[in-house]
Amino acid sequence: MSTKKEQVFLTGSTGYLGRSVVESLIRKNYRVTALCRSIPKNTKNLNYLEGQIENIGSFARELNESSVLIHLANISRYEDSEYKEMIELNIHGTKKLLEAIKIETSIKKIIYISSANVTGFRKEPSLDSKLINLDVKYIETKREAEKIIRKQCLKKNIDFIIIRPGTIYGKNSLEQGSKKFLKDLLSSNKSFWFVPPGGTSIINISTLSNFIVKLVEKKSFAHKEIVTIEHNLSYKKLFFHMAKLNKKSPRIITIPNIILSIIIKLKISFINIDMLKISTLFSFYDNHTFLNLIQKENVIPLEQTLLESLNYPGSNLQLPKND
Repeated sequence: MSTKKEQVFLTGSTGYLGRSVVESLIRKNYRVTALCRSIPKNTKNLNYLEGQIENIGSFARELNESSVLIHLANISRYEDSEYKEMIELNIHGTKKLLEAIKIETSIKKIIYISSANVTGFRKEPSLDSKLINLDVKYIETKREAEKIIRKQCLKKNIDFIIIRPGTIYGKNSLEQGSKKFLKDLLSSNKSFWFVPPGGTSIINISTLSNFIVKLVEKKSFAHKEIVTIEHNLSYKKLFFHMAKLNKKSPRIITIPNIILSIIIKLKISFINIDMLKISTLFSFYDNHTFLNLIQKENVIPLEQTLLESLNYPGSNLQLPKND
């Protein structure tokens, strides 16, 4: 007979990653209190609290009675029009959340989900090349939120772990934000695909969710920042694999850096300049520490992750059956 484990308080529970983390926690028999803007239909085995981080004071009792806080809530967009909202949630919301934790709290650990891009970018596709910071509004809000986490946790003697994930792929990922353009491209019959010259880092949503739950259980791992990625690859390689798996054969052409640099300097209004800046660089990171923690045999192969991503509603893609 299974026994109930400690209480976990979760923000951002109805987001893409949040839903997956909730499922992983429930499978492990944790008691979950989930803060969300609106309560979903299926609330089995969950204590949902309808509200916003900005009003966290209304839920301070439930928060402080929990043993672990997993802070997922954030706005991850790159449009200037969203900047004020990003500051309110990513920075001010994080500050209010941490300030609501009392000195006599039951919380022993805080797990914060940041971004691998906080670590920086590379001009060359080599882990030996220098990391540089970009002036990108979203990344700045995550960097500031990390500072709040460290300061408040050290002040209140609470263990913290900051997770910096790469771009999340896997089931239903092409329905999410900046990856929707890839879904539109795959749905088209274009003969030429134009791709940026940079590269990205990828992690399967299942790997990330399971790792977060593993950190809930891991007692001795604290006061650390960890980049969580499974694969580094250029955008050209990513698009090539996506096309091949989707049985398409477009000619994939890399846009010269000089053209993108001119567009960035001109600051054309209908183009997302922050996204364009990122696309010219390489979000490549060393993942040895992460792989040692999850064990290399648990890494999900790139092809499987991309196949899961391509299996979105209406794609008619048949995933191979496991033997």
